[in-house]
Amino acid sequence: MKRWFYGAISIVCMFLFAYLVIIPNLPGNASSIPGQSGNGAMPEEDLWEQSITGYIVDKENERILVLEGIEKEELEGFDPKNIHEYPSSGAYWFKVDSVDTYKIGQKVEVWPKGAIAESYPAQGTAGKINILEEAD
Repeated sequence: MKRWFYGAISIVCMFLFAYLVIIPNLPGNASSIPGQSGNGAMPEEDLWEQSITGYIVDKENERILVLEGIEKEELEGFDPKNIHEYPSSGAYWFKVDSVDTYKIGQKVEVWPKGAIAESYPAQGTAGKINILEEAD
């Protein structure tokens, strides 16, 4: 009888541990969705380890468009409506706190926060942005 009781207690403890510790820390869980955690922001550890480096080529509605894998000279006469015609390794719309902080033509390094939608251009939220080069 004692074995059965201790076995049941062990199983209950494992489920409680998973429920209280493991599940809330899984990526994509409701606790890591912006606005769902206690302070309304994602934890610092949800930032991507790798950054995306490129030029800001457009901005609208609290987001910036960053083209990766392109040189500044190639942006001469850039039209965001024809983005599919530009040879780049990636295009990303990043939601930012204020677009007024950034200028078209700046070279930036962006660490995304959370998931990025696989559309073209891809869409996500910027967790951290470093301005590497000012616009002319």
